[in-house]
Amino acid sequence: MFLRLFNQRGFIGVLLFAVAGILLWGESLLVPQPPPSFPGESSMPFYAWLAALFQGETIWPRITAFGLIITNSLIISWLNTGLNFMPGKSWLPSLVYLLAVSAEPDLQTLHPAHLATLFILLTVFFIFGTYNNRSNEVPWTFNASFSLAVATLFYLPAIVLLPLIWISMFVLQKSDNWRVMVVPFWGFLAPWLLVAAGAFLTDKLVKWSDAIINDLFSVNNQYLFNVYFLALTGLVVLLAAFGSIAVVASGGVKKIMSRKFFVIFYWMVGLIMIAAIALRSAGPGIIALLSLPTTYFISYFFIFGKRNFWREALFMIYIASMVASYFLMPALRP
Repeated sequence: MFLRLFNQRGFIGVLLFAVAGILLWGESLLVPQPPPSFPGESSMPFYAWLAALFQGETIWPRITAFGLIITNSLIISWLNTGLNFMPGKSWLPSLVYLLAVSAEPDLQTLHPAHLATLFILLTVFFIFGTYNNRSNEVPWTFNASFSLAVATLFYLPAIVLLPLIWISMFVLQKSDNWRVMVVPFWGFLAPWLLVAAGAFLTDKLVKWSDAIINDLFSVNNQYLFNVYFLALTGLVVLLAAFGSIAVVASGGVKKIMSRKFFVIFYWMVGLIMIAAIALRSAGPGIIALLSLPTTYFISYFFIFGKRNFWREALFMIYIASMVASYFLMPALRP
């Protein structure tokens, strides 16, 4: 019953999503803070330029972050609505993502991962747009790699998703056009070359390079050993596993397109988890990236899984755990 209420497809669903966002963020939106800084994660040029706009203690970093998370949440539902890889239309994926990224106090501010997520969503849109569309293969593959490069200029760990561009070619495309294999290199390099040229002309290239090297060799993964984080991760993994089982068992993804789109999400989860474990420089911001693909698996379970009682119970546990983690879990960044 409660799950069905949040799974409304019309105005009520949007209203409940908006209310949930305000309740989760309402108090923090009114608390001024200095320009946010995340050692090892906030020195990429695009984020550094944006953060420099906020001077002194102000409420605008959190308000901007809230706007970004709401936008990303709505795009997550819009992707399914437009591409229809999950049967029906629901705002539940937006709520699942909103709860996931709001549960960590470090992410309730203008974190570079929120900006990166926006461009990763664009990357996913362009990747999916190449399916069964030969005319889009070259330009949209370029757009996907270009968008991902912009994401890395906000948040460097997003670079772990670069192999996804080539993986998507083998999963979604049937082209024998050799240019498609080369295009991602140029699409990804273009933003980096433009920024590097600008930094060179303004005598900031060395400073920018040093900042990136410091990011790569910084240690920010202490959160992996936080007991609260591990418990919450266990719940997310359990729900995502149930969602994966539902995806495999459901007739709703018998369409070849749907199956292939979910394969891309599996690859995303794998690449981001490798980054979380292998990259010591990847801090709590990696949670925002990982929440993107897992949101679809969890939402699929809540919407289409069998045994209504358990879906309702686990949905309540999910909401309660995410809300409680914000109030009880200490900041993951030391």
